[in-house]
Amino acid sequence: MGNCRRGFKSTNEKVFLEPYHIAFSKIEPAMANTYALLSEDQAQLKEINQLQKSVRDIKKFWKNLGDDASKKTREIIIGINTVEKGKMDLVKWNVSTINWNALNTWYRTILNLH
Repeated sequence: MGNCRRGFKSTNEKVFLEPYHIAFSKIEPAMANTYALLSEDQAQLKEINQLQKSVRDIKKFWKNLGDDASKKTREIIIGINTVEKGKMDLVKWNVSTINWNALNTWYRTILNLH
């Protein structure tokens, strides 16, 4: 998603935002499903909550930037990229703290019950 935004900022071509908009339309339902799957695991819920918070933070950041990069100077874009990188690094770190093996095992167990 960050690449989409960077491509857009560099060119002001909205075609770069299409994958970004598609991905964000899928994030909230995926987070809700993950949250539901882990409702019994308090440690994992804490990690999911942190991930959800960081995803919402970057989503808000991008929304506030708007869909018009034509009036942004190179210096402004560099500043945006710096902030954006920090926010994306936090999302990546939060993803890395989740025990995906446990989630996959738990999910497969649920599927076998149905």
